[in-house]
Amino acid sequence: MTALLDFDFAHIAAPLHEYFFSFPDRDYVLQGPYASSQVERDIRNILLHGYPSPLPPSKPPYDGPKRPGSEPNPQWELMQRWEGELERVQALRPSNIVGADEVSTLYSFMNDLCYWYFNDPRWLKSLSEEKLEKQRLEQEEMLDKYLSGWGY
Repeated sequence: MTALLDFDFAHIAAPLHEYFFSFPDRDYVLQGPYASSQVERDIRNILLHGYPSPLPPSKPPYDGPKRPGSEPNPQWELMQRWEGELERVQALRPSNIVGADEVSTLYSFMNDLCYWYFNDPRWLKSLSEEKLEKQRLEQEEMLDKYLSGWGY
């Protein structure tokens, strides 16, 4: 029974990999440098470089579960306390993992290269030609940011 549960609920990965997706309910996720919202970019900066003083103001927490795709609503004080506990137990975290900035940029580039839904016929059929063209242009702009950032 343990093997079945472990197979379903665990994986083996580098410590930094946990910060790419493991804590989304607390907005403690390391996004790429060209994340779509300023809040996501602020979270990235804080996770990589530390918390400012004073902390940014937090909005009231969500009432109920966070919906996928919703705008991050970081509770900065809670995130800072979580960071303090990770530091207390000497856990590896983005701010003390050498190369975390570069690795997270590459990880985001791989994910942004071709979103899964670009290969979903139902999703493609649901969009008008104008919306498809808009998506294509947004994707082109995103990839250009990465390549320009790397000097191409």
